[in-house]
Amino acid sequence: MATAWAQLKITHGRSPLPRWGHCAVRVDQKVLVFGGMSRNEALYDDLSEIYTLQTGGFMSWSDARALGKAPPPRCLCTMSPVEKRLIVIGGLTCTGAVDEVWSLNVATKSWSKPRVT
Repeated sequence: MATAWAQLKITHGRSPLPRWGHCAVRVDQKVLVFGGMSRNEALYDDLSEIYTLQTGGFMSWSDARALGKAPPPRCLCTMSPVEKRLIVIGGLTCTGAVDEVWSLNVATKSWSKPRVT
């Protein structure tokens, strides 16, 4: 069985700016994108935002303006879905490497910084 790549046609919405070192995870019928760096190695101001690619039916981009204090812009972090939350760990910010843990409630689109002991 042969496997072939194909570029997907996104029909609606504004896609995120080009980036590398970002995180992307699938939650239900969505792919959520967070963080990353620009081509000239600058952290974008929008890197604290979550971009959502709807994959069911028509494919479309949207930016999910989250509530609460968002994590500082970063790249090279990890992001994992845990129940209905996205857990972001570590990464590289404009001040250097960090070991922070952040949580995004996908249902309410609200950030929190859980206390980790």
